[in-house]
Amino acid sequence: MLKIEPKIKRMDLISKLYQRSVIDRIKEMIFNEDVFPLVVEFDPTTACNYACHGCISTDLLRKGGFSSERLIEIAHELGKAGVKAVILIGGGEPLIHPRIGDFIKILREEYDILLGLTTNGYFIDKYLDLIAESMFWTRVSVDAGTEETYNKLRPTLNGSSGFKRVIKNMEMLAKRKKGLLGYSFLVRYEGDLLGNKTTNIDEIYEACRIAKDIGCDYFEIKPLYDLNHHLVLIDKKFVPKIKEQIEKCEELVDDNFKVIKAINLDFAIEGKSPIQPKDYTSCPVAKLRTLITPHGVYVCPYFRGNPKFKLGDVKETPFDKMWKGDQKKEILKRLDPSKDCTFYCLRDPSIKEIFKIISLLQSGEIVEVKEDRDLFI
Repeated sequence: MLKIEPKIKRMDLISKLYQRSVIDRIKEMIFNEDVFPLVVEFDPTTACNYACHGCISTDLLRKGGFSSERLIEIAHELGKAGVKAVILIGGGEPLIHPRIGDFIKILREEYDILLGLTTNGYFIDKYLDLIAESMFWTRVSVDAGTEETYNKLRPTLNGSSGFKRVIKNMEMLAKRKKGLLGYSFLVRYEGDLLGNKTTNIDEIYEACRIAKDIGCDYFEIKPLYDLNHHLVLIDKKFVPKIKEQIEKCEELVDDNFKVIKAINLDFAIEGKSPIQPKDYTSCPVAKLRTLITPHGVYVCPYFRGNPKFKLGDVKETPFDKMWKGDQKKEILKRLDPSKDCTFYCLRDPSIKEIFKIISLLQSGEIVEVKEDRDLFI
């Protein structure tokens, strides 16, 4: 069993590719176009108890989810397919699904699959011990340092405030967890997107302080993206305050607590759109990781809900049959990142490195392999 012993560091996707399980899967991929993915991002449901302003999944919310019976079947299908890591995400709020606890137990206990969780944190208390025991990492979207700002940016559907409950849930999880716990802060300001009228930049430091006080391992500051996944550049008048707040946050860093600036945050602050030319016409990462949602399976999260890049549907079709189907083959053959992926792709360096690894393997050269540790490639 792969132990849950993560270490905080900047996201290093390249070194992860040289783990034994990844190299073995890349080798298989050379000769088999139907090789199953290593990593699956999974939306159990499109339901959510929040109505956050500027939610990137607004058009997909509250349109159903997997039935309880089908969810359990999918857990076994992923395990038997040799999937090594599953990220519970959305879509909606993953912990809302009534059988999510059973889904987690099957993946972790029966198939030793590594699990990551992205959540709004509201229902952590319902599955506290299970999350503490099972998750390699848990990241909670908070985006505020005070209840007032939180309620404006992250209002619940029933009008109640979730701030104190979420912070308390994180504090309880911090005392029990085996994996990592992160406090996610999306930089927002008046007029940034979709008519947002609330600014949270004055609370970056306060949120960071709370994160450390309640026992989080890291505090992540993130820039905003539009509905097409393009970076939203920050209005210059807010930049000095943001920089000041981030500098204060860095004073809180020690061996047990890190402050992480998400990729492209500096570009957003400096008002520069990142340039990422793509000279490749296929995507090997799309064979190694995929996105499963109640409304379809997609090439990657950048195309969530886009029918042009829908590989198939597992709501009724078994995962292995869908993955080996003609629709998935046709979409991957047609996908051309140099034309289709005009956004800044987080895995562009990984794609280029995989092409390099394939070339080495095909030429018979020795590829130095590391033991498995963190398979969230």
